[in-house]
Amino acid sequence: MASNRPRLCVLAFPRLAQLVAEAAQALDDQVELVIENRRFSDALAQAQALIERGAVDGFISAGANGALLRRQLDYPVALVQVSGFDIMAALVQAARLSKCSPPRIGLITFETVSSELGELSQWLRVDLQLARYDDAGHARSLVQRMQAEGVDVFIGPSLVSEAAEALGLPCVFLYTPEAARRALDEALAAARVRAVEQARRQQLADIISQLHDGVLAFDSTQRIWLANRAMSELLALPESELLQRPVAPLLPDLDIASVLKPGAPAARRRVFTLGTQRMIGNLIPLDEGGVRTGAVLTVQAASSVERAGRDLQRHARNQAARARHSLADLVGNSHPMQSLRALAARFATLDLSVLIEGESGTGKELIAQGIHQLSPRSKEAFVAINCAAMPETLLESELFGYEEGAFTGALRGGKAGLFETAHRGTVFLDEIGDMSAALQVRLLRVLQEREVLRVGGREPIPIDVRIIAATHRKLPEQIRAGHFRQDLFYRINGLALQVPPLRSRREDLPQLITHLAQRRTGTPLPTALRQQFLTACATYAWPGNVRELENMVERLQAVASDLSDEASDEVLRLLLPELFARSEEPLPSHDLASTRARNERAHLNAVLQACGGNLQAAAKQLGISRTTLWRKLRMPGEEPLCQITPQV
Repeated sequence: MASNRPRLCVLAFPRLAQLVAEAAQALDDQVELVIENRRFSDALAQAQALIERGAVDGFISAGANGALLRRQLDYPVALVQVSGFDIMAALVQAARLSKCSPPRIGLITFETVSSELGELSQWLRVDLQLARYDDAGHARSLVQRMQAEGVDVFIGPSLVSEAAEALGLPCVFLYTPEAARRALDEALAAARVRAVEQARRQQLADIISQLHDGVLAFDSTQRIWLANRAMSELLALPESELLQRPVAPLLPDLDIASVLKPGAPAARRRVFTLGTQRMIGNLIPLDEGGVRTGAVLTVQAASSVERAGRDLQRHARNQAARARHSLADLVGNSHPMQSLRALAARFATLDLSVLIEGESGTGKELIAQGIHQLSPRSKEAFVAINCAAMPETLLESELFGYEEGAFTGALRGGKAGLFETAHRGTVFLDEIGDMSAALQVRLLRVLQEREVLRVGGREPIPIDVRIIAATHRKLPEQIRAGHFRQDLFYRINGLALQVPPLRSRREDLPQLITHLAQRRTGTPLPTALRQQFLTACATYAWPGNVRELENMVERLQAVASDLSDEASDEVLRLLLPELFARSEEPLPSHDLASTRARNERAHLNAVLQACGGNLQAAAKQLGISRTTLWRKLRMPGEEPLCQITPQV
């Protein structure tokens, strides 16, 4: 099993290496020591070889070796350094070894020695000479010169000790066990920090290597120091060959130098060509301490960006293809509406096609959404399209989709149609009675085969959808006239719903008006204005049904705040002229009596509704007796439109 202990290499002369090895014995369970007795260039070559093999986590050295390693290696190098106490102890020891009076001592080091040692030497009453060497030859010449000047004891590192001993002179070794332990502790801490950083870098490299986008990082000299697998594949070069290469020749269409200029924008997007592919690159500068140290380049194929854009659009369309209404949103407590809601709820549980027939503005799509919401397909898409609102060619591609190149302007990669989008969900075909004959044939095949063929496609795509169709036309009449296929009618007419027009459920008007006003502004119409509106619309035919009513309520709300409670008929006629224009149309003479009776009864019902069903209050407001009001409301064969509140 491999050891988890940091591996530290001691690159030093034997005496110092032995000192460090003795200090490491107390840390045997924490560190693995490698001893290499090397000099200068040999030490550097050995260190580089160990790094390339990954056989070391840090180095310990001193003097000339240490200085060289620190200059040349981007790796932890701990130096064995002496303290003032170490030098003082060495001076005391050297003074005892000297045969001169006062003792004549030479202190030769690789680093510059503090001039304060002169004062210390006076206090110790020794003759101290200080010198600094650059290399081994310089150290020997300094020892020889000082010997000629009468120095008989030296203090210094290994090179000075070797030179002195070669001349038969004593030398106190400058480094102490305490200095070796300090260097060892420093190297161990640096190795541990580096191990954590390496683990994080490796984790980051593993993440980057899995990215589909190409990633490349380079320094201020434009040399690459990181490249992931995707970038290697784009450039057709192994990752190992990309490292340390200049980036500009590899990507000549990118202005690499511009991102390295001080003050360059935080990110730059570029469209460029790599081989035969159009690419999109993002150049992101890297700063350290306010200095531009390099940049990161991320690269994507333009085709993948376009594909992602289409996927986002498809996702947005799928998110939008959701039913927002339920059957509870069908306002009205009239018998026709109660029956309609109950029947629609029953149909929702049956996975069959539904045909909803009714005039424009009656809420056919709302019913379709309500059926979908209660069906087993409620968690899937609800896709609606108005067959009368699109040209035939566009409707075909929207319904069935198309393949790439199917026609001029077709998106690259093609496009899924609404049937594919609604797979496992519901397709609502509004105004199906206006669909062209050619599309009727294609739709019939989709319903029969349960598969769709894209425009320009060859392979059919299986689908599972429920069809809810709606029309304001009388399809049997359309079939007899040759405008609608009978076989398609039988396919979509699995379950049939008839939506009543607003004129056949006038008793829902008060509730509808309140609901529409509250939905738009959150506040009801003023009482007087609402009553006048109810009276005026009591006999209106409502050709636009609830949609038209909603439009009228919006007009009233727009000016309601400017009207007094005594708003006159003239104001209402200006706001809603269609109500009065219809009522003033001449009628055949034989219909006048019955029309007057219906109008009168509608007016009485509107007043009764405004009075909350209170017969006494309504009679008083109308200026007639309660008995007369009751008689007029009880027309032969009909029931009052408003429920009458029992009088106590």
